[in-house]
Amino acid sequence: MSLESAKINSVLEWIGFNHNDDRKSIIENAFASFSEVQSLNNGDISTLAKDFSSRTATNGRINFGIRRIKRLQNFVHWVHDHKRTSTVPSIENMTAETFIQSLETSGLRAEVRKKMIEDSAASSKEATPGPLKSEQVWSEWLPKFTNYLSTILGIDGVPLSYVIRDNEEPDRVGPFANFNEQCISQAPLSGVAYEADRSSVHQHLISFTTGQPSENWIKPVLRFRDGRKSMKVLCSHFEGEGNSTRRIAEADRYRDNLHYKSERSLKFELFLNKSQKMFNIYQKYKEEMNDDAKIRFLFKKVQHPGLKGAVEAMKAKVATSPPNSVTYTMVTNHLMSAVTELPEYVSTSRNISGVISGETSGNSSAILDDDGKIKTWHYPNWKELSQRDRQEVISERKKRGIRSSKGSGKSKPDRSKLQKSNNKYKRQIASLKKRLKESTGEDSEESQGDDDADAGDQFGGKRSKKAKKKASS
Repeated sequence: MSLESAKINSVLEWIGFNHNDDRKSIIENAFASFSEVQSLNNGDISTLAKDFSSRTATNGRINFGIRRIKRLQNFVHWVHDHKRTSTVPSIENMTAETFIQSLETSGLRAEVRKKMIEDSAASSKEATPGPLKSEQVWSEWLPKFTNYLSTILGIDGVPLSYVIRDNEEPDRVGPFANFNEQCISQAPLSGVAYEADRSSVHQHLISFTTGQPSENWIKPVLRFRDGRKSMKVLCSHFEGEGNSTRRIAEADRYRDNLHYKSERSLKFELFLNKSQKMFNIYQKYKEEMNDDAKIRFLFKKVQHPGLKGAVEAMKAKVATSPPNSVTYTMVTNHLMSAVTELPEYVSTSRNISGVISGETSGNSSAILDDDGKIKTWHYPNWKELSQRDRQEVISERKKRGIRSSKGSGKSKPDRSKLQKSNNKYKRQIASLKKRLKESTGEDSEESQGDDDADAGDQFGGKRSKKAKKKASS
């Protein structure tokens, strides 16, 4: 028995095949190495079990049973997991107990992949990055496209985002958030499965660049149908020297101009988001800021008078603590907690809560009158209202048939209604003039020629006939 067969023999014994003849028969008829196991799937194991159970006793009948069938299927998943991470299956330093545990883990991973496949259509539809229209959207489009590919599994069950990863060789350092992320960083960029996957990525890439200026950049490599090669071309263009300089300049503008002074001018959460965007740009272009630099940036840029005490407290904590013990995340959490206690933050939260809960008191929201109804007239402070408040006002104006000028908050009456009212009043005035002329004995024909005369009287109304009768007499 070869060394590889001996390892398979140990595996079968741990799985529960206690008789040596049974193990020998499986090795001879099914698989004698890990590479042969790699070519199997769950259906093959079910077929194998059915074949052995249908044999006669003299021909080596074996009843696998549910437990051993399940473990054999998980063994297949375990071998495939090693392929997904570019490693060689090995049972060195393993015991029966630890091996069975690893099989159960591989079985659970297979269930996760099955669920991902079932949800793939919906997930990928929600994650679609949209067309790559221009250089301006590249920095946002790339992570969206990468996330989109991560929702679609390749031939070997690895998310397709592995095809466009940065590193050519498997990353053995980590850390990894989960096994899927490990597979993305370690899956082999070679072999039949990879060739099929890179072609699939190419097709997805074409669907988001066709008809866009970005299509021109990948046309020279279209014949290869290689998603990794096409993505490299796009990265080379959009992240070349000129674009990288522009992106760093953008981060520099954030560094120079970004400040937190109040919740009204810039919400603290948005301030942190913009700061993180700046940090990400510096990291991407090899100018990463460490935690100490980020904390110093935060202390300098938080200029709200109400947070002065919180900032000073954190400065003291940083100065008196061991090096690197106070992290940027700890500082931001502390300041965020202090922001939630600011009067302006509490006031804003109360107003929003009042609208959501349907409170009707005059102080519940800036858009409610004393009767609890939404005010639809002009708002001098329209730009200071929250987006939610403005939308509530606009919706209420639509219900009442009131049109407003864009963004001003000033109500405009309906022009068609005004025109109808104006025409009505003109007819009434014309009728009154007609009666006045008749009562004063003025020439009826002259009145008939009056442009403002009532249309009914002009074409033979009762009053017109009466006037003609008087004139003839």
